[in-house]
Amino acid sequence: MEKISVVLVDGNEDFRGLLQEYMERDGAFTVLASVGDGMEALRAVRRLQPDLVVMDVVLPGLDGFGLLSEITQEPRAPHVLILSAWMQEENQYEALRRGADCFLPKPCDFASLMQNLRSMVKHISLASVEKQLDQEEFVLKTLRDIGIPLRRLDMVAQMILIGLNDPSAVHALQEKIYRPCMDEQEKDTDGIEHRLSYAIGEAWAKGDTALQETIFGKAGRYRNKSGRPSNGNFLAGMVTYCKLELNRRRRQRNSSD
Repeated sequence: MEKISVVLVDGNEDFRGLLQEYMERDGAFTVLASVGDGMEALRAVRRLQPDLVVMDVVLPGLDGFGLLSEITQEPRAPHVLILSAWMQEENQYEALRRGADCFLPKPCDFASLMQNLRSMVKHISLASVEKQLDQEEFVLKTLRDIGIPLRRLDMVAQMILIGLNDPSAVHALQEKIYRPCMDEQEKDTDGIEHRLSYAIGEAWAKGDTALQETIFGKAGRYRNKSGRPSNGNFLAGMVTYCKLELNRRRRQRNSSD
């Protein structure tokens, strides 16, 4: 089996050295770079395009959350394993929201860490196919449960999948989400925007209110005066929810292997 390429990012040089020694001794990994600075790590990821980044969130230059936001938007985004002593729930949530695959505590037992990494390796070789299948199935089911009408289901699912694969898309709806969803019936993005808005309206009139409240809150930040999310807030909320749920399911699957 081809080895998994890795970039290590941690401010502690001794820790990086030990981790690299364990990983290379395992035989499944090849460490392409070992760096202690966030900006240097970003340059290494862009230059080397590794399969996996193992990183802390406390870094000089560019902190771990900033680094995570940057590398998960790369065209060939790596898998990311966070190793950190900052295990507060809000930090774990933020890391997963920004695209991390797994969050493990420091100090760590290297044998247990390698076991977790080997579990990740089992899935990385098929990750692109499995990830897409997982995403499509979960997104379609969630949209059906929310109440998105059947005739708009594929269109809205395409929008969510774009956002999952390109986190910057939810901040550029016209160009990155509406335009790729145009078909022969729609000659501009206004029609797509209207279709999405109408689909959201139907969902909030007929859909699963409990699930809607789970994702968007009873009177939360995603709601507008009409009591339902705007197009942009709907897509942002759905992308965040789907990403967290998909990551949680993958962690459960890895831990059961």
